[in-house]
Amino acid sequence: MGETMKSNEIRIAPHFLLSEFEDKATGLVRIHPLLPARLEELRAAVGSPLIINSACRTWPEHERIYRGLYGNRWPSEISLTSRHLITGPTKEALADPILADRIKDLENPTDETYRTCCAADIRRVPHLSPDGLKEAAAPFFDFIKVYDWGVHVDLRQTPLST
Repeated sequence: MGETMKSNEIRIAPHFLLSEFEDKATGLVRIHPLLPARLEELRAAVGSPLIINSACRTWPEHERIYRGLYGNRWPSEISLTSRHLITGPTKEALADPILADRIKDLENPTDETYRTCCAADIRRVPHLSPDGLKEAAAPFFDFIKVYDWGVHVDLRQTPLST
């Protein structure tokens, strides 16, 4: 008997599987078509494999992360325009008055805002500092944020059709 293939175990680039980009809780994936290609370019530039900590997130997974980081303060700390998000806030989340008030300030807070993930959090590469990884990523990504554990990269200004 042959092995059954896990959902999203599809090679989408020479060194990346679709499963590396999926929402951890649901397996949903909606990624910018250039994200895997740009990560391949970054991998070649640093000469080392890249480990993706997080890419696509549904709102419940996003909320889980922020609850873990901030506890009861999550409604005032959660990123509403995260480039990881592929779904909008749940009705349960919107019941929180602080979150509802923050979302009211967004220009167009529809589910369409969250439909395509263009971000990846990449674990630190052993031979580079996070700042070194940021420098290597600069030619390939529109936005980069450095953390102790690695970098967040995204294509927030790159159209889907590019």
